[in-house]
Amino acid sequence: MGRNAAIERVLAAEAAGDLWNRTLLDFPVWSLERLRRYRQELLANDPEAAAASSQPRGRARLEAEWTSVRASLADLKAGPPPKRGRDIWVLSQSSYRRPTPDGGSPCIFATHLREQLGDRLLFVEIDNVRMPSLGREDVCFIDALQVPVLTSARVGSAAAGRAVPPAVAAAFAPTPPRRLADRALYGRGMLELGRRWMDEAPPSAVFVLCAYNMHVPLQLAAKERGIPVIELQHGVIHESHPGYVLGDLPAGLHPAPDHLVTFGDHFGRVIERECDYWTDRWTVGGHAWLKRARKQHAEPRPDGRREVLIFSQYDLPVRRQVLQAARDLRAILDDGWHVAIKPHPREPDTEAFYATAIADGVELVPPGADSYARLGRCELAVSVYSTLAIEALAFPCRSAVLRSPHWSEAIAALVDDGMIELAEDGAGLAQLALSERPGGSREEVARDLFGVGVPEPDFEQLIERVRRAL
Repeated sequence: MGRNAAIERVLAAEAAGDLWNRTLLDFPVWSLERLRRYRQELLANDPEAAAASSQPRGRARLEAEWTSVRASLADLKAGPPPKRGRDIWVLSQSSYRRPTPDGGSPCIFATHLREQLGDRLLFVEIDNVRMPSLGREDVCFIDALQVPVLTSARVGSAAAGRAVPPAVAAAFAPTPPRRLADRALYGRGMLELGRRWMDEAPPSAVFVLCAYNMHVPLQLAAKERGIPVIELQHGVIHESHPGYVLGDLPAGLHPAPDHLVTFGDHFGRVIERECDYWTDRWTVGGHAWLKRARKQHAEPRPDGRREVLIFSQYDLPVRRQVLQAARDLRAILDDGWHVAIKPHPREPDTEAFYATAIADGVELVPPGADSYARLGRCELAVSVYSTLAIEALAFPCRSAVLRSPHWSEAIAALVDDGMIELAEDGAGLAQLALSERPGGSREEVARDLFGVGVPEPDFEQLIERVRRAL
């Protein structure tokens, strides 16, 4: 498919304005703004969707953040993140956790890391799905510190925005100066916290899930100290992904991780092809949670009905597409079929948004439910351009996608090969559900994409290899 126009415009803008090298308050603000700029470019024809947020608004936002702050305060009673003996940090967020039958809630993209280095790990997390404190020594929600920094940045940005030099404001346009000041104030505040924590008890390595978002200041604090920063893949990486398709990074300090542990060879090849920075900076780690789940979850529905499971995302156009397709599908299929929507963990107001589908008889799966457990028992898994379209290929179900201009190269190739099936709408999904399963072996696909059958790396040796390369 090649890169899309959105990432090309982002790359052109940052090159023209030398945005990676521009700072406010000595903080590289572009590192916290690049993802938002990409979304604006990608959804330029749908301003409402471009501005949509997964966060509640007004009083509901305050109440939600207070929930996270209280959970964080419970964790911080045992002290802030520096903890003796826990010398490997994992920067994460609670949306990557899933409940297990034993009452646990592990971070699904770090299970292989925990198995090898569990006693040394400290998960430093933002509680973005408002979980209660887990009461674990190795998990610390930092919202009671992060939220005040974020709030202060928002409040202070009104005055600080007016002080942004005109040349800097012009370079970052159309991002408004107040937004630049907000990012700079937040980044600087969290950077100072990170420096303090790491000076008190320096970690031997820092792993991060999503290295291009709110943990950027902590990554910078680690890189200032020569501490290896290694990212664990947490979703599909495509040829236009703004977290990995990078322009000319600064010669000195920058927030990009030193190394990436990919699910499979495919994603390593993609980032190497699209960005020279990643040459010799990736290792196949497999998708440990998926590999375990495909062995555990292979049971049919207890009521004997066949199930179509539609996975949503927090992008507004996708939510609308999923809502309409689910309603149309439910109207066509008979009672021998069950139709369900599984929202993304970050989708807001799911019951209200999908109310018409629920009234039509569509089940709304809890956003935090284990998607892999549902893949093990459904007949047809449907998404738009979610990672689940590809992950479903590792399970007994069929995988289908609704048409979208935002498919990744991997999804498009698998659609062309017939491994992932295509439907235009709910009526098309009904036709697929009632048709014969396509043929073809998926073991090679599962190996290339998710490392199925590939030994996991020795993470202690990987840390040392990355350290030597710094």
